[in-house]
Amino acid sequence: MLKQTIATLLMAGAALCGSAERPELHFNNDGTFKIIQFTDLHINDENESSKLRNDSTYRLIEQLAETQKPDLLVLTGDCIWNTRDAISLWKQLCASLESTGVPYAICFGNHDEETDVNNGQILDYLLTQPHNLTRDDADISGSGNCMIPIAASANDRTTASAIYLIDSHNNCKDRSFGHYAWIKHDQIDWYRATSDSLTQTNGGIPVPSTAFFHIPLPEFDTCLKEYPEIGTKKENVCAPGINSGMFESMLDKGDILGVFVGHDHNNDYLIDANGKILLAYGRKSGYNSAYDEVLPRGARIITVYKDEPRLDTSLIDDHGIHHPYTFIKKEFKK
Repeated sequence: MLKQTIATLLMAGAALCGSAERPELHFNNDGTFKIIQFTDLHINDENESSKLRNDSTYRLIEQLAETQKPDLLVLTGDCIWNTRDAISLWKQLCASLESTGVPYAICFGNHDEETDVNNGQILDYLLTQPHNLTRDDADISGSGNCMIPIAASANDRTTASAIYLIDSHNNCKDRSFGHYAWIKHDQIDWYRATSDSLTQTNGGIPVPSTAFFHIPLPEFDTCLKEYPEIGTKKENVCAPGINSGMFESMLDKGDILGVFVGHDHNNDYLIDANGKILLAYGRKSGYNSAYDEVLPRGARIITVYKDEPRLDTSLIDDHGIHHPYTFIKKEFKK
């Protein structure tokens, strides 16, 4: 009954804000667009120490937003966990994000709905926030599956780049197929149809795009057999036990420059898969630990370029900038 009441209140708030004008993203005058990826915040209210660490996480977000001047913040899941009052913590997190004045988008992780609300109810709350861009684009598996366009300029609303947010779900109900669930076929079909539409509108040329979700694809592990990692690998890749074909679809459509995930707190490496696609972990951003964690808290910076199949990326923490890398997609035009 309580969850139904919460959902009703949040939907009413979302309806009030539904007509509010959302931020529209566009490339800067120099042809760049900068994203900061935060991941695995693990904000919780277990005890006073946890709450203090939450404050450190908010401070990290706000400081990097101030110093790096990003155009978008993307949070790749496991934002809130270990609480019986999740909406109160989402309110704190959104207050921090809103204070930056920077548009933001959120992918859900496997822990986000292990609280007193589910991802659909969380999304209803996010829709009440002025700078949030997360939404549902289609009636498909999961919550928050959407494509966010980046316009060519403030005056030219042509979609020059696209950002895909995809719900990678949580634990697998049938453990005979591994611990974690996988991206479903209806989500892949939605991505393929959206990509095709953008390509058609763009004169048959794929629109350079990026994808964000929480749980890494199996290729974050299998590609290591062919290509070296750049960055830190301090734990096994916790990917789904079933490969549903998301990676193959991205290669087939030819538009995705890079895939950015979280989930594995001691990994922050990237893989350049022969110039076809970049696979990259973010840096664990939350100061609350879920297990033995070895990396300093930080974030990943991603810069995409108008009219170029290129992105620059690096990691940032209190010790500086690490592992800067430029990815240029080969054979981009179909």
